[in-house]
Amino acid sequence: MRKSLFVIGALLLFAACSCGIVEGAVIPPCPCEQVSATPSNPVFDVRELLIANAVSKVGVSEATGNNDGPEVFEFQKVTGNKKGDQWCASFAAWCFESAGLTKHGNAYSPTWFTTKTTTYKPSADINLTPQPGDVFGVWVESKGRVGHVGLIISWDDDNMVTTIEGNYSNKVVKQKRIKRQIYVAADWVSNQSTI
Repeated sequence: MRKSLFVIGALLLFAACSCGIVEGAVIPPCPCEQVSATPSNPVFDVRELLIANAVSKVGVSEATGNNDGPEVFEFQKVTGNKKGDQWCASFAAWCFESAGLTKHGNAYSPTWFTTKTTTYKPSADINLTPQPGDVFGVWVESKGRVGHVGLIISWDDDNMVTTIEGNYSNKVVKQKRIKRQIYVAADWVSNQSTI
């Protein structure tokens, strides 16, 4: 009986706190009123930094169209590549490194999609909604594997995805893709300590 009364009292107090009204009593404001509309947790902040770093490089292009150029080489160095190597995955790695995230895939696109990091792969019935800062992969039939990666900026409601990609038409671009073009996506941000 005592437990029941305690539970009922606690529920009434919670309800009153939620409404902010208790006649004749002084109750501190409900903690729910102090939560800001903008998330302020470390993972969210890192995702914002990751995307800001990617956005800052939109427009960077190759010097001669041969996977080269000073800024392209900065991306390639992160994955140990050299001038002339494909650099979409190197760009993604540069974005992660510049946001302080040291665990990520390498220059070989399929390495970004492990059993621990993959969150979206319809062909394997893995359908979590990708988040900003997640890495996506595009299947390239001629290679028989994921052959291009980029960063997801937003997983839009309208069957579209906003992305930032390196080595797309020889430059860094921000663009929209149809969701069905995304073969796989992975979350390397949330799992930094367990990867």
